Amino acid sequence: MKLDFPNWYIKKVIGEGAYGKVYLITHAYELDGKNITKDYALKIYKKDLLIANDLSESTFRERDALLQLDNPFILNLHYSF
Repeated sequence: MKLDFPNWYIKKVIGEGAYGKVYLITHAYELDGKNITKDYALKIYKKDLLIANDLSESTFRERDALLQLDNPFILNLHYSF
């Protein structure tokens, strides 16, 4: 699937912490003449705070753990950048 950012829409904030926020977002696109929408959670970190508090390594460990998990009760990681 192509990451075409104009087709991603923020619906609302679903969580907030000291280092960032989690948003509920929707990806809307057309496939074979049908309009498709899928919801995702988007976690955005405040990079300057992570670096200042030396938390970059734990952030990468979280990403690596999510990439390896396959559990119906934990969200799957689709993209990371």
